Amino acid sequence: MSENKNVICSSCGEVVPPNSKFCNSCGARLTGGEKTAPVKQNRNNAGAKNGAEFQQSSQPKQISKTQLIYLIVGLVVVGVVLLLSTGILNSDPHPAVAEQQSGTEQQGGDNKLAAIQEINAQEDLVKNNPDKPEYLLTLAHMLNDNGFYQRAIDKYQQYLKIKPKEADVIVDMGVCYYQLGKFQDALANFKKGIELNPKHQIAHMNMGVVYNYGMNNKAEAIKWWKKTVALDSTSDVGKRAQEFLNQNK
Repeated sequence: MSENKNVICSSCGEVVPPNSKFCNSCGARLTGGEKTAPVKQNRNNAGAKNGAEFQQSSQPKQISKTQLIYLIVGLVVVGVVLLLSTGILNSDPHPAVAEQQSGTEQQGGDNKLAAIQEINAQEDLVKNNPDKPEYLLTLAHMLNDNGFYQRAIDKYQQYLKIKPKEADVIVDMGVCYYQLGKFQDALANFKKGIELNPKHQIAHMNMGVVYNYGMNNKAEAIKWWKKTVALDSTSDVGKRAQEFLNQNK
């Protein structure tokens, strides 16, 4: 009796039964020119392995290039999912500092155009009423709340030329500097706000935020947060400062 021949897939090296048109492992089409391997006869009773199974178990299984690419892509996807679940990829490098109530809120994407239109209208109002600095201050707050930090700083500075001793305005300008990553300028503004108003709780808390999250100086930050709590532990700002203390023990 002539010896039957298994076929060895040229793509992945898997042994395929005779007369197969496709590789059972990688799915590659068999052309008929592949190398062959002898089929072991089944010399045992029920339960013995057939020739193909014996041949597969006796030789190390090879991985095709396609299978390797799928494996690498799968590992990358799993890694990204794990990073997102732990909050590493979407963490905010600059935790929010506190501002005074400006009367406006930062606009979402859908309302951005409307916010810009309101800003433009406010700019016209300021231009037509140079004797009303309160319009200028409102414009500065609107720019700040909508992320136009440098433009907001310019308007705050114009306002402070008219009313230079308003601690709240100086502190809000410090917030803009912080958002721009200008930490020394932010500290200078918060310190000036405290000089004008030694009980300015928001300025105290923001000092801690800049020292810790902007300048990696936890010891100095803790000092300022403790001062913030000492001013009033029951206020929202005092409670927030206590949260920072708890998180940075």
